[in-house]
Amino acid sequence: IIWLLAGLMVGFSFFGCKKDGETAVGDNAVRMEKPAELGMSSDSLEAAVQQKGIEAIEASKSELVEEATQTIDVVYEALAALEKGDTTAAIDALERGTGKIEVLLTREPDLALVPLKVQVQMYDLISDLETIKKIKKAARKALKEDHFQLVRETLSDFASEIEITSLMLPLKTFPPTLTAAAALVHEGKTDAAKAAIYSALNTLVIEKQHIPLPILRAQVLIDNAKKLSANKDEKSKYDVLYLLDNAKYQLMLAEELGYGKRDKEYGALNDDIKALKKAVEKDEDISAKIDSLINRIAKFKDRIVAKTE
Repeated sequence: IIWLLAGLMVGFSFFGCKKDGETAVGDNAVRMEKPAELGMSSDSLEAAVQQKGIEAIEASKSELVEEATQTIDVVYEALAALEKGDTTAAIDALERGTGKIEVLLTREPDLALVPLKVQVQMYDLISDLETIKKIKKAARKALKEDHFQLVRETLSDFASEIEITSLMLPLKTFPPTLTAAAALVHEGKTDAAKAAIYSALNTLVIEKQHIPLPILRAQVLIDNAKKLSANKDEKSKYDVLYLLDNAKYQLMLAEELGYGKRDKEYGALNDDIKALKKAVEKDEDISAKIDSLINRIAKFKDRIVAKTE
């Protein structure tokens, strides 16, 4: 198992294998061999994937609301004032915090959660279907034999994704707690007020998004296939076929890594790519088919990337 883990980070390279070598799935079978060529430079692929990742991160950061961040700042200001015994400053801070949330709710009454902070991490498991299959087999064997810590170690890096973690402020429950804390300060119950404030801070919600890198790579590969399909020379034709093969391979990687929980859409996307390849081989116009595929994979990615708490 240690050897298997060491074999993961072997670089994002495309080894010489049979083209379109999909096989039946069995105990020792690999669903598809890695295509012999990429159809574009690996540097260009990774640069485009990185750009897609940046766009996703910026979209998350654009949701940050200044008033929400200021609310948390004044809550900590209130705690600091209580520690100093300055009840007047504490009450003022709590009232300002409540007021900022009320402004938010007036502006967007249906808003339940608002992001305070966004943290991003990338985990890139550089592997292939054969290695992943071996790791999964080893993990199942270890689990069957009750080697739970070994399973934990084996699967600790079993991800290829951008993880976006957002700290969310619950707008419906936070203000009443701050109001109650202010009332406790008025009554001279500073310890109870501090406890109420800490209780409010404990209601902050953590949401996570996991954006699978293999799906981002598949999107980039298909986008490049569309661009090249405008050319009518033989080299472009073969590059388009390789790009589609690699997109199919990346979708299989995403599925084998568990993204989407064996969603049926993987099969439908696979069928679309097969149909698209046949059209390319027959020199047919593929513009409508490839646009449909691009839209379908984008919707699929958005669905499986839905935020989880």
